[in-house]
Amino acid sequence: MKASILTFPLLCLTALAQAPGAHWSVISSGTNPSQRRENPGAADNNNMYVFGGQSGQSGGVRMNDLWKFDGTTWTEMTTNGAVGSPPARNQAGITWDFSINKLVVFGGNDAAGNILDDVWTWDPVTNAWTNMMPAAGPSARRFTAMTYDPNTGSVLMFGGLDAAGTHLNDTWILVGGSSWIQMAPTNLPPERRQHHLVTRNGFGDVLLCGGQNATQSAPTKWKRDTWTWNGSDWTEIITTTLPASQVANDAAYDELRQRVVLASGNGSGGSPTALISEFDSITNDWVQRPLDPGIYKVSRYFAAYVPALGVTLKASGQILNAAAPATQTYQFQSDVVADAAAYGTGCSGPGGALTLTSNSRPWADRTWSGTCNNLGANSLALTVWGTNQASTPLQPLLPLAGASCLLLNDATILDGPAVPNAGSVDVSLAVPADPALSGYVLNVQVAELEFNGSFTWIGLHTSNGLALTIGVL
Repeated sequence: MKASILTFPLLCLTALAQAPGAHWSVISSGTNPSQRRENPGAADNNNMYVFGGQSGQSGGVRMNDLWKFDGTTWTEMTTNGAVGSPPARNQAGITWDFSINKLVVFGGNDAAGNILDDVWTWDPVTNAWTNMMPAAGPSARRFTAMTYDPNTGSVLMFGGLDAAGTHLNDTWILVGGSSWIQMAPTNLPPERRQHHLVTRNGFGDVLLCGGQNATQSAPTKWKRDTWTWNGSDWTEIITTTLPASQVANDAAYDELRQRVVLASGNGSGGSPTALISEFDSITNDWVQRPLDPGIYKVSRYFAAYVPALGVTLKASGQILNAAAPATQTYQFQSDVVADAAAYGTGCSGPGGALTLTSNSRPWADRTWSGTCNNLGANSLALTVWGTNQASTPLQPLLPLAGASCLLLNDATILDGPAVPNAGSVDVSLAVPADPALSGYVLNVQVAELEFNGSFTWIGLHTSNGLALTIGVL
């Protein structure tokens, strides 16, 4: 079934303080970690983690305390200098290993400035650190990038800067936190440091972006290319737009909006930008937007996306404006998160109970899709759109309708009919690129027209409904 194009009512934005879409906002979280910089943030399904880093706005000392944020409260899990913790460090590789459900820390600079090659894991159940001491592995390095690789079920690491000052582009996986394996991809991104790896859940891959090779001249030194990792090889994504910043930032993948978020950080000018760069996984291109009013430019911060909270979090870092709060915690998400909520119950036809499910979220300037299953072999499908929900029994109006079949919206528009394929039919809606649609709700349902072998109409059956709440990216 082709994508439906519906006429939406004219809405007014004049009363809104800022245009709908994703924005940074301050979280009142009580005690925050002290100001620090130069380590990446990490997250499991429920919490963000901040480990170590270098204290203060400049200079400072390297630390090894561990903090956990649940969306409301920061909790210090292990204190700075605690016995049994990894040596203090900054510029380390840090990520969550979902295969063992532990935080992983690799490499970086220790308190004396030595380049490290150790691997440590932290167990959230025991609140204890373990020095994993793999038998062999990558060279000591800083400014590397790591993330969980769903293809290999291990931690992926790429590149960095070694103790001799050489920029690297080798690819490794860390299995179970205890065993390194060097990969041999056919295609290799250029050497770099201070880059980012993010796991794209739903796409089953890892995305690489940003970084620099300081041995090269500008503008070549700034890495504005984008690559994906499929578990065995790298593939470059050629984009029309480029990210505004390349280094001194942290990346996070927003699963709800399917975008990689880079906030501020340093661009080719060497100072924090006033832009947010986002890689859109649907269009395979970068988009840029200005920082929100009152959100200060920052670099070398900690960031992570927490699935259970549905937001990208940002903490601490090097603040360009000295008057800005240096330890504040921020979150980033759309004002209205696009959603497709099921309601009502489908009735049974020749193929069973009709079930309409959503395959995506109805964001403005994207196409929403859903699938209705269990249609009969001799049936046609109508898509029923409405602006209001209803619960109207159909049999009094149409004797061919099943006794428990309901019309679940006001049937403003009928789309179709469509011929099912193996008992299923796809439903889609091209949502206009109109920010005024933020929060607008549209209801959809599928009606099955049942025919016999002689093409005589013999029954009418309906699916459950979906309430589509439109969000703006």
